Amino acid sequence: MDKIFRSEISDNSHLCELENLTIANYALQRLKSRIEVLGDKPWLVDTVKGKEILFKDVECRARSVGSALSRRGFAKGDSVQIVSSDVVDATLLQTAVWLIGGFTRNCCTDDSPEEIARQMKQIECKFVVADKETMQKVTDVLKLLDFKCSVITIGDNLSVKNSVKFTDLISDDGSAFPETEIDGREDAILVCNTSGSTGHPKGVVHTHHSILSTVAVFEGNLPIDAKSDVFLCTNTFTISYAWMCIVSLAIGFSVHTMGKFKKELLLEHLLKYRTPNVSFYPYIGSWFVRILETTKHDFSFIKEISFGGGVLDTTTFHILKKYLPNVAINQTYASTECLGIAKTFNKDGKKLNIKITPEGESLASNGFLFPSVEVKIADFDTGELLDENQLGKLYVRSKFLLKGYLGVNGKMDRSCLDAEGWFDTGDMAFVDEEGELFVRERVSFMFVYINRRVIPSEIEALLLEHPAVQMVCVLGVPHVDTNYQATAFVVLKRGKLATEDELKRIVARKLPEHKHLHGGVQFVESLPENRGGKLDRIAVWKKHCHRFQA
Repeated sequence: MDKIFRSEISDNSHLCELENLTIANYALQRLKSRIEVLGDKPWLVDTVKGKEILFKDVECRARSVGSALSRRGFAKGDSVQIVSSDVVDATLLQTAVWLIGGFTRNCCTDDSPEEIARQMKQIECKFVVADKETMQKVTDVLKLLDFKCSVITIGDNLSVKNSVKFTDLISDDGSAFPETEIDGREDAILVCNTSGSTGHPKGVVHTHHSILSTVAVFEGNLPIDAKSDVFLCTNTFTISYAWMCIVSLAIGFSVHTMGKFKKELLLEHLLKYRTPNVSFYPYIGSWFVRILETTKHDFSFIKEISFGGGVLDTTTFHILKKYLPNVAINQTYASTECLGIAKTFNKDGKKLNIKITPEGESLASNGFLFPSVEVKIADFDTGELLDENQLGKLYVRSKFLLKGYLGVNGKMDRSCLDAEGWFDTGDMAFVDEEGELFVRERVSFMFVYINRRVIPSEIEALLLEHPAVQMVCVLGVPHVDTNYQATAFVVLKRGKLATEDELKRIVARKLPEHKHLHGGVQFVESLPENRGGKLDRIAVWKKHCHRFQA
């Protein structure tokens, strides 16, 4: 037995009869085949601006923009840097770039001019996209470049000297649209940035094939359909946003999003647009379900909630089922580098699989492996491959993997893949006897207390059971005698109280000694989020733990 776990779901990509997957011959062709049904339905909805674009207008407008870019010297292999949180116009421009053989790179609009300039130098972009909010920053960026880059402005009231207005691009008659030959397996479509938690964000390169294959493998048996309209709680620079926009073209569901996600607007926007599906990071989902405990609003219109981009704690799951008992709850395990790895397929209120480990920990399933995906679990210390139900470091191999990272001078760095094509996810996980994947935590978040491993999420899940706790982050702080000690940083719900001793007792009652809160509890007003809207453990450390010395 080779101890490699393989998907038991059939790979149906051969049924699409396309060896060379591109956004044009796959996503847009499927849209064309159902345009009479989907034409008057929105593709994208900007819930902040109230702006939308219909499916029937996507291809003709994208061809107009592609034609206009071609007239201005844009050619296959060229790139565009997007420094904007705009939903409709920026995403349409991005689609046009992909159709004519170019690629795009989106960045967090809060990045510094120096960081954005670094990213743009890597790809030597032909154009940079700016809006009213980011124009001054882009102006500062251009001063740092050693090559010419033209500006495309988005916004009716934004006029900048020597720039190109997006409204001028979309007004093009389309006659200069180039019929470009695209190699779906080799040609880049998107460079997406990692979180940058350990240094500069790395540029992850994906091709048409790697992104579209995540849909094609389900050909004829898709787990989502045109009724799966979704409210996407993320930012437009993330891989999840780009992937969702492409997939929605092929399948026909509408994507609702804020552009730049702000959780304080979430309840208002959910109640206004009433989408049947909502997609959360677990960190945002944890906040949302604890709001459900105090709100009187009716959210019964939500039929499915999907979690991705982190580990869902079972406390959040149980609170969600209490207040929305008929909602189907699903998890997708994916990453910027690997795209889809595993997913649950619960419908009509079916419960997520919850597993109790031999140590008594409650874990939520991340689902079954995507078709064509292989994983292996390796021992943390020896690298020996492990059997089912054994926790170790997770490696992935599939047709969805990144082409590579952008290296120095834009060269492709494929050292992240070993000789056999395996990618180290940096996560710890196990596969059970039914073939379901359970992801525990990032390996880098784990710490050691007197030679015993401690996993922060296990402690966090217990603390979240307390009715006064809104959010929590557990870190290992250095200690001269024990290596590290677990310390909890806790945000309490407004008007609620809890003591340090009270929270420490909760953990002590249910977990062994090495997992106790030996480092204590600190009550804080809020916990920082990273550029993608997830809990930023590095920022918590820098703010609260810098004074600790091993």
